[in-house]
Amino acid sequence: LASKGHRPCIVEYSDMSKEMSELRSEQDGRLVFGAGNICNHFYTLDFLEQVVVPNLGNMYHIARKKIPYYCDEQKKTVKPTENNGIKLESFIFDVFPLSESMTVLDVRREDEF
Repeated sequence: LASKGHRPCIVEYSDMSKEMSELRSEQDGRLVFGAGNICNHFYTLDFLEQVVVPNLGNMYHIARKKIPYYCDEQKKTVKPTENNGIKLESFIFDVFPLSESMTVLDVRREDEF
């Protein structure tokens, strides 16, 4: 969870550099960006209808991906080892910046999973 333009947002692991994703706290050795989002979200119907639906077209972001493709010469599907394309993606948590009120429940992995 992060703040962008004073609004809550989620930073995906794929949007982070390797250095950022492996950064550890000097105090306890834990990952600085080690939180996970298990996608248990509650939204009101009014929020979805009045705020989210009118803004759906603005919620895509670019994700660079390894996209399998068919090679006619080899007569098979090729799974690339490097990113070869982009996808426009949107996730359930992409509505967070649209909210006026939001609460996060942070739990210890060891206690809940």
